[in-house]
Amino acid sequence: MAVLLTACREEETETNTEKSTEAPVSYAYSPLGPIIELQPSVEDSLREWTAFWELQEEMEIFRSKNTGDLSFNVDELIRIEKELLHDSIPEKVKLPAVKSRSLVFRTLAYKLKDQVEHRISAADIDSTRVKMLESYNAFRFHIADALREKVYEDFLNRDTTRPDSIPPVKN
Repeated sequence: MAVLLTACREEETETNTEKSTEAPVSYAYSPLGPIIELQPSVEDSLREWTAFWELQEEMEIFRSKNTGDLSFNVDELIRIEKELLHDSIPEKVKLPAVKSRSLVFRTLAYKLKDQVEHRISAADIDSTRVKMLESYNAFRFHIADALREKVYEDFLNRDTTRPDSIPPVKN
């Protein structure tokens, strides 16, 4: 009976030591490119969109991170992205192009979260990080494009019921 109890304790101790060695894996990441700048007029139009600015701050942290565990950072990006299109989004930005870029960003964030949790190789994580930054920059580009003043919109939206200011020529 004593031999059986001793053997069970040894197996239990081995199992506990295996579980405790599963510490978060830390990687060294390659540097990411810059985040595209927005024009001051575009930034002014986005002042009330708080989730956009939270996402920008978190992306700056994400971009500058070159070592360590990305779990918390990716969770924050996912949390902010969920709020992004439901926050005080400007009316001119509620476009399919912006929403689709947001969806691509969210998909890549979930992919990165899965890679980090399953301890995928650093090269694969780096590849997903680069794609995430590219999708974030595309998202920003489409927002800036939606808010940019366009001459043709003025032309298309002009009042066509008003007579022209040039008088007709009489023959």
